[in-house]
Amino acid sequence: MTYLKLIANAAWAGAYAALLIALLFVSLDADLAGRGFASAAFLGVVVSCLLVYVPLVAIALPTLFMVVRFFAVRRLTAHWLSLKAIHWFLVVTLAGVTAACYYNLRWSASLLPPAMARALRMSSGTMAFCTVAALALAVTAQFQHGDRARRGRLMGTALLLVPLALLPALLVSQRTILTASGAAQHRVTTAGTGMPRLLLIGIDAASMDQILPLVSTQRLPAFDALLREGASARLDTVRPCAAEVAWTALLTGTPPWISGVASAWEWRLPPGTARVRAMPQGIGLGPLERLGLITRSPLGAGRRRTAALWEILAASGHEGRVIGWDDDDVVAAPKVSDDDLAAILGAGAPAGTGGGPLWSFLAEAAAGDRARFEAGLAALESPARPAAPVAVRLPGLELVSRYFLRYHEPGAFGDVTPAERETFGRVLGGYYELLDAMLGRLASAAGDDALVLVVSPHGVEPLGAVERLSRFLLRDASGIDPLASGWWRRGPDGVFILRGPGIGSGARLDDMDLVDVVPTVLFAMGLPIGRDMSGDLMRRVFEPEFLERHTVQFVPAYPRLSPESGR
Repeated sequence: MTYLKLIANAAWAGAYAALLIALLFVSLDADLAGRGFASAAFLGVVVSCLLVYVPLVAIALPTLFMVVRFFAVRRLTAHWLSLKAIHWFLVVTLAGVTAACYYNLRWSASLLPPAMARALRMSSGTMAFCTVAALALAVTAQFQHGDRARRGRLMGTALLLVPLALLPALLVSQRTILTASGAAQHRVTTAGTGMPRLLLIGIDAASMDQILPLVSTQRLPAFDALLREGASARLDTVRPCAAEVAWTALLTGTPPWISGVASAWEWRLPPGTARVRAMPQGIGLGPLERLGLITRSPLGAGRRRTAALWEILAASGHEGRVIGWDDDDVVAAPKVSDDDLAAILGAGAPAGTGGGPLWSFLAEAAAGDRARFEAGLAALESPARPAAPVAVRLPGLELVSRYFLRYHEPGAFGDVTPAERETFGRVLGGYYELLDAMLGRLASAAGDDALVLVVSPHGVEPLGAVERLSRFLLRDASGIDPLASGWWRRGPDGVFILRGPGIGSGARLDDMDLVDVVPTVLFAMGLPIGRDMSGDLMRRVFEPEFLERHTVQFVPAYPRLSPESGR
């Protein structure tokens, strides 16, 4: 009976936790914040949180309390409505939610508008203060043995401090104004005679940590030449990192809350009515997603509001060819050639490379990149438009890095057998060699006077120990691909390499963000920078003489996209 009474008291803490978690959802989702507290979307999130956290907290906290009280000398008694029990359950709940807020603030800061980040930071700080103050007053009240009135006042004050933490959390309801129609539309004109041709090569999941060692052993001559003749940097990416979100920030020069692409997924909360585009971390919802009670689906195209680099060039009269980025421009992948496999695996390729899922992933990656490379090379060599910009995306390395990283870095895993090292150990380095050959031919076809930009929005790193343990313990229910060994969710640095007229040879930058790429490239091409772009012009990329001859020009904004036209 005592346990049931504790559950009745802890249910109030569960409802309180649900409200705080609902506000945390709002603080991480600009679209949800813009709809306000009276919207059906927010009320649906509140209902979902109540259904999840009321029973969860009502059972978990009394169970934990009973375990602790098992070792006590005095017998435990409780009432169906005990302010003392409710208070302690509320304090524990508030402490847990406060820790989750701080964790999400650190984890998702790059995805939040500054106003929402400040509101969440203020809310988290106030919640932490209320937690400490309520805990201190409650502990002090325990020692007021002879003065019941004073003990009651202290406990009452402590109890009032807990709901007070909700007030600053309401700041996250501020409407985020992100309208595409409010930006001025400009068509940019240039002289057109002195602008260099642009070759943009996007390589998914490329990492300086892998490129530089391979360059030092002379296995990547094209990368080596670009690094020596141009400028390079590690790109600070978004966290948590999703490829679509990172690519959008890189190609538009705008952060996620301006571009409109802050997530690649949409989650549906139980019982299935509430939908959110940001899933907070550290709030215990992972098991529900693995059990299928929380489902997610990819967000479709049409959400991007800001123009990509090739759309900016088209607005200034330089229509180009884009290969591999848009869904309607995906090149049909032929069967992987024996020459490509030989380039990846080396002359002494082991037998048995024709079957198995790992080899299928490798063949898929190589065939797709080969098709995109051929299309890009044809566009560069086309006599009809010899100076048109060309943008080629080679996504195959992302697939290869995901599944072959453990064999490339066996020391980070510790369970790679000698046979696996012999069979798969050369694959990732060999794939870089294949990309290097493609990169060399594309750069040569573009010409020595072209501006060659090689970028990756994120790198790759070994799957975390927690994720590997989860996969080992939960098997198919872990939500992690059993063959995957590399990932980029924690945001490993991307790659920036730029070579061309006015670019300093061998320049190395230590601090460069994704959104800095487009302003820097526009200046290199003699085009004005949009004032609505959040990135900085990286002057250290350029030669001093180039900076003296060219002035920085601005336009209020480049043409924005309607929600239906953005990709």
